[in-house]
Amino acid sequence: MGDIFVFDENNPDNLYIPISSNVISASNTSSNDYYQKRCKEEGVKRHPARFPQALPEFFINFCTEVGDIVLDPFAGSNMTGRVAETLDRKWIAIEIEEEYIKGSKFRFESESTAVMATESANIAKVTEKEKTEISDLPLFKK
Repeated sequence: MGDIFVFDENNPDNLYIPISSNVISASNTSSNDYYQKRCKEEGVKRHPARFPQALPEFFINFCTEVGDIVLDPFAGSNMTGRVAETLDRKWIAIEIEEEYIKGSKFRFESESTAVMATESANIAKVTEKEKTEISDLPLFKK
């Protein structure tokens, strides 16, 4: 439990507000992470509102168990999918913007750093045989 000190110049008494320990404190201030570097290198449009990993991590741990399926209907850069996979969950990502889908694959490259260290983390390198091209997905079949 922490405290916030609020100073009111019109009130001589100090006001302290307790902060619950279950508040998610996460920022998304990274401006040069692996995802952004790879998007720039490949000329892929970066998602403008990327989740900090702590947000999907909290809800995935809170609402699911190992082996469950996590659905993200507005995937964006797919941080939720990456976190779900790291936490040994299956995931389904839906995104209308093809450029964001292209960029989301960078989250799963072996050079991309693990988003968290957990005992159950099972991040394996993807072999050429296992790779799926965007055009192979049913969404883009004509």
